[in-house]
This record gives sequence, C-alpha cells and structure tokens, in this order.
Amino acid sequence: MSAPITLRCRAPLPPGIDVSALRPGLTRAELAAVRLTVDATVQPAAEYFDIAGEDPAHLIFEGDCGALRRLGAGLATGRLTIAGSAGDELGLGMTGGEIRVEGDAGRLSGAQMRGGLIDIAGHCGDCAGGALAGERRGMRGGILHVRGNAGDRAGDGMRRGVLIIDGNAGDYAGARMLAGTVVIGGAIGAHAGLGLKRGTLLLRQAPAMLPHYFNDCGRHEFGFLSLMARALAGHLELAGGLLWRRWCGDLAEGGHGEILLPG
Repeated sequence: MSAPITLRCRAPLPPGIDVSALRPGLTRAELAAVRLTVDATVQPAAEYFDIAGEDPAHLIFEGDCGALRRLGAGLATGRLTIAGSAGDELGLGMTGGEIRVEGDAGRLSGAQMRGGLIDIAGHCGDCAGGALAGERRGMRGGILHVRGNAGDRAGDGMRRGVLIIDGNAGDYAGARMLAGTVVIGGAIGAHAGLGLKRGTLLLRQAPAMLPHYFNDCGRHEFGFLSLMARALAGHLELAGGLLWRRWCGDLAEGGHGEILLPG
C-alpha cells in the first residue's frame, strides 16, 4: 500500500491563504503545480510545501497550518488529515469524504457542508456548521464532530445533518435552524435556539434557565435516540437513556423545534 501524500509547510504562512484547490484526488505532481496566492504573489504550491508520498486518496497537511483557509472546501471523496490546527472555513461546502483535525479549527468549520465527516480533536471558532455572512442556510448534511468547545452561533441556519459538540458552546447555539440535530455535551451561552423553526437541540447538561421563547412539554421517551446513537457509534454516546424532557420553540416561529434535556 502506498503512503499518503504529505504536504509539509516549509515556514509559517500569512493568514487567510485559500488552499481549497489542494485536495485528495490529485497526484503529487498536480498538487505541486496548484497555484496559490500569497501576499499578492501567485506561486505553485511546491514553493511553500515539501510534498511526498503517492496515495492521492489520502492527503496529510503537516507543520504550521493554522493560517490556511478553506482546507478541504468542496471535498467530495477521499481523506484529509491535518496534523495540527486548521484555519477558517474548514470543509466549507463539502459533499463527501472525511476530514480529521488533530488540533483546533477556526471559524465556520463545516459551514454549508452537505455530506461527509469532519472530526475536530480540539476546539473550533464561531459558526461551526453555520452559514456564511449574508446566507440563511448553514449545514445541509453530514456529520461535524467537535470534541472540544465551540464558539458562538454553532449550527446557525442548519437545515440537515448532525453537529456534535462534546464541550461547551457559546451564544445563539442552534439559532435560525430549519432542521437537523445539534448535540452539546457541556454548558451553553445565551439565546439558544433563537429563531428555531424545526430541528433538535439535545443538551446533555441542563442549563440553569432556558429561554422564555421555549415551552415545557413534559417528559417523553424518544426511541429514535437509540437508533441515532447506533448510527453515530464512535461519535455519540447517550448514557442517560431514552427519557428526556422536551421544550418546544421558538414559539415566535410556530414552536415546531425542540430542546431535549436529560430526564
């Protein structure tokens, strides 16, 4: 079996460089020839990366990649591993394949993704699984798993897919959701579910107070949770069982969405 293709940054690069064209499926020679714009200068990727390996289906970025924007954007197939941290717009609009980040990620991770898997070992910035500025729709499919904390507006405008945050989430989690599921393991900030039309916010840690635009609908047994946990094995564990308390809202949007709390 041939080794994955590895791109190692030769030196720290300026922030904001769009590397979406460096994706699995390209040969080593094709990757080396990709033109990148750095400080208003256009140069082939070989000027900034040492490139080795042969397997085009698996691409590994090594070195200081925290400034690289749009890693894995538009990914449709193959595997992308970032052996460190990633910049903003990780996996933007991806439709398939797998991205794994061994460190942290920036803003808009998984924004408007339609399929595939993103697994972030550390924390991520604002708008995970959310919508780009000026857009109403965020994540539309796939799985985004943040094993650390997430910033504000996680899941903003989601309409499908699953966003799992093992740690804490900031303000406006699940705001403007049309559908989909957001699971948060830790604490949440203010205004969760504001503008929620449909979809589920599953909070494994009950907050001190829920927003006034949600209504307590009592305790229920949700059999679909066992199916979801089985389908997301390795990403989601629901040790609390199937009995959860349901709050419906946003009431100003018809009250068709829900927040589920343990027991």
